[in-house]
Amino acid sequence: MDELKKRYKNFQLALDSLFISINNYKTVLKLQDHSELYEKTFQGDYENYYRTVRDSLIQRFEYCVDSVWKYLKFYLENIEKITLETKSPRGIIREACQARILNEKDTQLLLKMIDYRNKTSHIYKEETADIISKEVPNFYLLMRKIFDSLRIN
Repeated sequence: MDELKKRYKNFQLALDSLFISINNYKTVLKLQDHSELYEKTFQGDYENYYRTVRDSLIQRFEYCVDSVWKYLKFYLENIEKITLETKSPRGIIREACQARILNEKDTQLLLKMIDYRNKTSHIYKEETADIISKEVPNFYLLMRKIFDSLRIN
């Protein structure tokens, strides 16, 4: 149980870090609409600042995705006592659905999240980064839901 608590705490820390990045990202996007404050804050270099904040968000998203599926794997093996036939993130997520830890809708969204995470790791394109960064807040809500439903006391 100590190992589960440790993994749960790491999952929590990852989510908290992602939450901060989401708020920073939203703030940077809002500043675009206030030209005077925008110029003063970024001194004409908004693009570089935006990319830095966005890329930080994506990096923390990647870490959270890894945390969620690895936590689910550990939970399935050690709490649900399920012998897993798979070690892949997609397989673990499907197993969690079969164990009724996840519903079908959440499972599909988690699988989409895995696809997005893989896109960020293997191919870097500005357009892809922009698309993913806009989806991260929704993925965060799902990961937070899973975290809360598997709460360890």
